[in-house]
Amino acid sequence: MQTTLGGTLLTVVGINPEVAPFLELYFADPGTHPDHVYQGQTLPVSFVMSSHGSTYVDLTWRVETIEGQATELVATGTQTVPDGESRTITTTVPIRCAQPVSATARTQIRVSVVAPAEHIQFWVTCAPAGP
Repeated sequence: MQTTLGGTLLTVVGINPEVAPFLELYFADPGTHPDHVYQGQTLPVSFVMSSHGSTYVDLTWRVETIEGQATELVATGTQTVPDGESRTITTTVPIRCAQPVSATARTQIRVSVVAPAEHIQFWVTCAPAGP
């Protein structure tokens, strides 16, 4: 542990550089994402934004589905994340499976923050019919 004065001196001489603030974006529980979805199914998506070194005010987040060349915005919002804190967002994503359903038909679910630019994603395979 370093005293305030000692930490300041180390920073001045370049031994203890300050860390740039950053926003961390991750899925709340990625183990719950299904491998397969059915056409017309809705899927809950939870993600976390954690602030390190700065308070981020009115962050714009987006959730999109991507199938082939088609991108659809399915949810959006704003969130303030104070320094040292995290915020969990949960939204419901409609899965269209607009491509012809096959063993290779996949949909990408992408979560992004506009600024600072960050994104995460996962893929699901479209199954032909619901259970």
